[in-house]
Amino acid sequence: MGSLVLGSVLGYFALLTGFWYALVITGFVSGLLQKKLVHAFVALFLAGVLSTLLVLLPLFKDGLIRLMEVVGAVIGINGVALLLLTLLISGLMSGAGALIAASLRSFKSL
Repeated sequence: MGSLVLGSVLGYFALLTGFWYALVITGFVSGLLQKKLVHAFVALFLAGVLSTLLVLLPLFKDGLIRLMEVVGAVIGINGVALLLLTLLISGLMSGAGALIAASLRSFKSL
């Protein structure tokens, strides 16, 4: 639970900087709190998705879906599918950082 909250807060501030790849670092830092790999991945996957939703939430009223439709038309997919793909990639990046941290922690304890 603590890593989910910490990962969401750190992920939110990392996404505000504009560096999307910083989610791996925030997932790593938050993943150090977890001992089990599965718990680390699930908690930080959800934290990555939640922090991305928190950043995108104000943009929904400003036409985010319309923008996603235009960008999606350029690359040939639906705008909603593009938004879901963005959330999936954010969660996977944060979860990957958590897996690295949790595996390093479990490797150290051996």
